[in-house]
Amino acid sequence: MDLIVIELHARLFHDAKATLGECILWDDINHALYWTDIENATLWRHTFAPDADWSNGAPAQYETHQWALPERLASFALCTRPGWLLLGLASRLALFEPATNTFVDIVEVEADLPRTRVNDGRCDPQGRFVFGTFDQADKAEAVGHFWRLNADLRLERLPLPRIACANSIAFDTRAAAAYPGAETSEKDQKAPADPARMYFADSLTRKIHRCDYFADGRLGVPTLFATLLADESSPDGSTVDSQGGLWNAHWDGSRMVRFDSEGVMDVHVHVAASRLTCATFGGPDRRTLFITSARTGLQAEALASEPMAGGVFSVRTTFTGMSEYRFSGA
Repeated sequence: MDLIVIELHARLFHDAKATLGECILWDDINHALYWTDIENATLWRHTFAPDADWSNGAPAQYETHQWALPERLASFALCTRPGWLLLGLASRLALFEPATNTFVDIVEVEADLPRTRVNDGRCDPQGRFVFGTFDQADKAEAVGHFWRLNADLRLERLPLPRIACANSIAFDTRAAAAYPGAETSEKDQKAPADPARMYFADSLTRKIHRCDYFADGRLGVPTLFATLLADESSPDGSTVDSQGGLWNAHWDGSRMVRFDSEGVMDVHVHVAASRLTCATFGGPDRRTLFITSARTGLQAEALASEPMAGGVFSVRTTFTGMSEYRFSGA
């Protein structure tokens, strides 16, 4: 049987012309979309009316706010404490209250490795922040690590291979019975899996891995989930839908792809920008996919052919995203 691949086309949502847009998150409590422009050390937020019509995708009307930050912001998380965010700044983790512009430093990250900075990150089902680092050297090497900030604000290194560019951190938290070939009860569908599945990548290797991820913090042995060919670009940020599909942004690929739980591509989302970086599902039904992109490293000729590079894109889908887990240590 021939594999059927769904082809979707995203449209420009916000023409930000970001140097390096990243880590886009949907705040379902406040109807808001957050993302960061890493190289410009700027946090963005787009807030929608609670009664906005999402039937045709992202509404055209919304309010936009920006915050200038003291360092580059690579990743962040919503918090259980209302109004606060956990920031993965280049050299440290900090709490931030946008309404008052208040920062509370938590911990430095890899102070012994000055060539690395914080990169991709996301909260796990227990509200702990899992993130990795990125080697900023011209010839990046696998010198960085994956880390976890626990609710007690204790930072611990995860027993995963060292990496050059941590990316694609995401969690599949369906009940274990929901995995392929198993029957699922209504009760199972509502309960988080233990173990869940954690996805992660080192972008330089073009490989996405996954491992079991237990509620008590233990990790299983990583296995290869998917490999991108050289002409398919590199895997960047990811998000997981309610069916367990992994949506991955392709850096230098001009598309998002969905992998089913067996690692088979079954959706392509075409985007009018080559350097895609991250994605999230938003809106009241979490069926609108938002995608960030970048302009960094593109020469004048490439920028002329990609005038929307650095923008945020969106596309309406038939898939439902998962609500973001919130940091519980704030």
